[in-house]
Amino acid sequence: METFRPEPTRSKAARRVNAVLADMVHRKTLKEVQFGSIRVGRVVHRIRWHHDRVYRFALDLDAKAVALTSFLPARLPPQLLRDLQSFLRMLMAQGAIGSGDVRVFARHGSLTLAIVVHGDAYEHCTEQLLRLGDRILREFLDQPAYRQYRIERLCWACPDERR
Repeated sequence: METFRPEPTRSKAARRVNAVLADMVHRKTLKEVQFGSIRVGRVVHRIRWHHDRVYRFALDLDAKAVALTSFLPARLPPQLLRDLQSFLRMLMAQGAIGSGDVRVFARHGSLTLAIVVHGDAYEHCTEQLLRLGDRILREFLDQPAYRQYRIERLCWACPDERR
């Protein structure tokens, strides 16, 4: 017989996610986090990360999801989106993506990367989302085919290409 466990309160889930983000700053995985406040079941934090860019991390408690909204802020070439979806399928097949359903979609001309949280695994999905974002920025966009996109649209090049 299963034991009934009530859903965690919104503030507890948000505090647990905040603790994960603060720990990632402490471990130097992230450079800085500016914490937002919960509004209508959603909170948006600003994180300083790769190349000192600010990314928006969203925790949607109603949808039970964590997301990097406007993760790739420039309009995406269709081939890049298809290749990114293939890259994510490869990671899923390798078991690199655990609990939670990964969603990638273009909205308002930019790419959003999200994970739908299963159960109460907000902390795990937060870490998983940021690891996945890191792999996209470090591995996927590091491919020669996307060099021009990185330079023109994201304004950053590979370390050996900087002056």
